Amino acid sequence: MKKKIIILIAVVVLLMSWISIAYSDYADVAISFDKPQFCISTMTADDGGSGKYIGLGYSFEIDGHLDVDSGFEVDSYTYKIFGITIKQDEANPQKTANTHTLDVIKNSVGEISRETFNLSVEISEDDANTLSEIIDGGTWIEELTECESDCVINLNGHLSHYNSESGILNKYNIKELSVYSSKVQEVNGMSLVLSDKDRATVNTILEKYITLGIENN
Repeated sequence: MKKKIIILIAVVVLLMSWISIAYSDYADVAISFDKPQFCISTMTADDGGSGKYIGLGYSFEIDGHLDVDSGFEVDSYTYKIFGITIKQDEANPQKTANTHTLDVIKNSVGEISRETFNLSVEISEDDANTLSEIIDGGTWIEELTECESDCVINLNGHLSHYNSESGILNKYNIKELSVYSSKVQEVNGMSLVLSDKDRATVNTILEKYITLGIENN
């Protein structure tokens, strides 16, 4: 009898712990518009958090945007428990797109410094395609290269920080880095060093829209 009581108490404690964790993650997403803390992310996008999150018996499918002021914010989500959809809703229906988000313009560039982070300059489709061919066709290494960035390139939601003098591109998790800093920190990411020819092509395109150079920012 005593053994059964101990087992029952253990089951109740585990159940209450699971409910607490599941609700905590739900509150993070539905109330705080943030990513769940106790889930493993899979198939995430480059916007800082959109994707699928797997917890213990439950999951979230999240769609959101990266806000320059507050980081990643959830726009809509699907909440499932043991594969059954429990709720599908807009997390923050009052949140409208504005110039502080990185997904306002599909393809854009901007100058970056310690004071400003502006991606509001839209680029043409032809220029975006040329930049994509160069950036996607390069040989990326699985580590960041430390450098000062004087501009940012946003190609269909894929964000890169760029040093126009050295031709170095860095991709990293912006959620882990102050977006107002042009200095690459110790976070996980990838980097690419452009050839002189590709750097000249990229710079020529960027100079149509923004002013390049660390000293200018």
